[in-house]
Amino acid sequence: MPALLDLAPGAVLPVFDIRRYENAVLQVAEVAREQEAQIVLVTDRWVSPAAAHAAHVLPCHVEAPSAWDSNAGPMLLVEALLATAQGLTWGVTEARMKRLEYL
Repeated sequence: MPALLDLAPGAVLPVFDIRRYENAVLQVAEVAREQEAQIVLVTDRWVSPAAAHAAHVLPCHVEAPSAWDSNAGPMLLVEALLATAQGLTWGVTEARMKRLEYL
């Protein structure tokens, strides 16, 4: 049976796990870590069990004055990460973005 996850050593895998944590997310994190991937975990303040396998853990505020958790904190974090990655790789990213816009 082929591996469900095939990552090169040093690959970066963003993982999202907010409370009511999913066992499948924990399993993916375990396999990725075994393959020497760098896991960046976005989680809540209670911290997902997947943190045991993460190189970086980014806890976010998700509590809201309702029965539902808010995704605003994690979304803002993702926007900041994307903006930073784009800024650091703009030389490569710009050509790709222009190609996508053309298509």
